[in-house]
Amino acid sequence: MAEKEDIKSVSESFCGPEKYFASTTTCGGVSYWCAGIHKTQKFAWVIIVLGLTAGLAFQVFLRISAYLSYAATTQTTIEFTSEIEFPAVTICNFNRYFGLISAQEVSAVHTLNRLNSPQDYSDLANSSTGFDSSPLSYFNDSFSVTSYLTQKGYPLDSSPILIHCMFQSKPCTAADFTPVLTRMGKCYTFNKSRSVQNVAGSGQGLLFILNVLHSLYTEEPLHGEIEAGIRFQLHSKLEPPEVHKYGVGIPTGMKAFSTIQRTETSLVESPWGKCNPSTQRTLKYFETYTLSSCVQECFTDHLVERCGCRTYEQYWASEVPECSIEQMLNCSTAYVAEMERTLTPDSCSCNLPCKFTTYGVTTSYATAPNFPTRNAIQTLIQNNDVAFVGDNFVGLDISYAVIGYTKVQQFKVIDESALLSDIGGQLGLWLGMSFVTLLELFQYVIIRCTAWLKTFKQRNKTSKMKEQNLQVVKAWHMENPNKAHQINGIS
Repeated sequence: MAEKEDIKSVSESFCGPEKYFASTTTCGGVSYWCAGIHKTQKFAWVIIVLGLTAGLAFQVFLRISAYLSYAATTQTTIEFTSEIEFPAVTICNFNRYFGLISAQEVSAVHTLNRLNSPQDYSDLANSSTGFDSSPLSYFNDSFSVTSYLTQKGYPLDSSPILIHCMFQSKPCTAADFTPVLTRMGKCYTFNKSRSVQNVAGSGQGLLFILNVLHSLYTEEPLHGEIEAGIRFQLHSKLEPPEVHKYGVGIPTGMKAFSTIQRTETSLVESPWGKCNPSTQRTLKYFETYTLSSCVQECFTDHLVERCGCRTYEQYWASEVPECSIEQMLNCSTAYVAEMERTLTPDSCSCNLPCKFTTYGVTTSYATAPNFPTRNAIQTLIQNNDVAFVGDNFVGLDISYAVIGYTKVQQFKVIDESALLSDIGGQLGLWLGMSFVTLLELFQYVIIRCTAWLKTFKQRNKTSKMKEQNLQVVKAWHMENPNKAHQINGIS
């Protein structure tokens, strides 16, 4: 109650609030302004406090500037788990078409391969000889690359192609591989459903031996794929494979031993990082947003808008008609070549997702199979050619060496809590202030405003009273002119 009376008495004085604030505040040095000391000392303390305030303002400015620089830092840790999700593994044969029955069909397929390889087509189209499309007359008007490739592509489900297959030490078959059409032809993806590995080391993941049918290759010399064997890519099940870009090759007569490195990345949002959920495109062809899926959808939309069709490998846009040979010749192939040179995630407005998973692979090779195994395979496939197995078979052993993953997290260098702590620390270091001091300052402002308001009201009231008195005197003078004259005469 006494404190309320003190505040009331202070607010009624025009100069009181400053003295009250200076004598009660926890802000260091201000209390000396009103202490009973010499004026020189008071002036010195005023200069000291003002200097400290300037230093405080400069440091607070530096801290806010550092925050507004939106700097981010990255922390990398290794997380160990009892089991870990196995990635999708897509394998492709270097040869795209098998079982061609005539020289005319082989010539037509070579021309088709060039047409479906945008860069090769672009180079030939711009050459002095131009692109000779006449062999394509072998195909009828209803020709579809999808149907033809499905029929003539690499027949993994035929026998004897998949010689041996194991996953987590259990047998697997061609039924565990899903066909998928890519730039490399008819490929196969293992593990479309969720599978995990819970024991580390070679032989505990996916292990298989394939017959790549090297002796039946039909690729065009020099202009086609010149390699023999397979390429494989590890990728998330949520995004389409791009084996022609990111695949790892295995030559015939070799077995690859590949260890998987899984990395889970978590980014901070813009402006600290590059991910921004509010600006991410809503995908119509893919259920989950990934950078690769976004770019692929953008690619598809551009092609459909320009040519009115899609390529055979853009199977996700199944409701859009596939490009005919005529559309490939007149529009799609040249436009695809152009987009592959110019289309970027930025031009597609595709941002990095804030969370995504990537897979790395480390691969070593050994000659395979050895002579005893080669003899056993020759007996199995009933082929007595000594060189046949070495020329046609490849092996892959892919697994996690460690049941764990690398976790990459991005953080703000200065977050809001750190900024608040920094400013609070600077307030305490320079002037001994805290948030209580800010409340005291708020109280001072209220008292000061209250005092000004009361002073303003009092002045208005006094002015009005003087005006009223003056009006009364004037009215009396007008009503009593004689008496007023006598009073004036006496005065």
